Amino acid sequence: MVGEVENVIAKILISFLNENYAEDYTFEAFIDNSIEIYAFSKLDLSRKFSIIRIIVQNEFEQISIPNIFMPPHLEHRRVGKKLLRIIYEVGQNYYNYQVFVTQLTDSFKERLLKRGAIRTNELDMLQIVESTNLSAPLK
Repeated sequence: MVGEVENVIAKILISFLNENYAEDYTFEAFIDNSIEIYAFSKLDLSRKFSIIRIIVQNEFEQISIPNIFMPPHLEHRRVGKKLLRIIYEVGQNYYNYQVFVTQLTDSFKERLLKRGAIRTNELDMLQIVESTNLSAPLK
């Protein structure tokens, strides 16, 4: 069963992706309060790409994002950053949840720090905050 927060996030992300990028998108919910958003290739509908995994921890009022993978047709289009911004805005504005990106590679961690993400006490976890620049290119 999908919880309210997961359902709202999934519907908003799917709507955004469908309106802006020419592919088919869906999501799947898991019993650990996580969801995964998938893209299907228009050239081969049997091919499914995982784009992002989101874990909602209602008891802590937190959203964690451990995986972001852009399939080839979405690379270099700032889609990942836009999805992070949407998740942050939904989590913060609708539910007052904190948003974290976890299980970071060193390069992605450095890019997010340059964009204003906040370090946490965890080695591979950054917090997304209002001032995190997830829309404009870095200078």
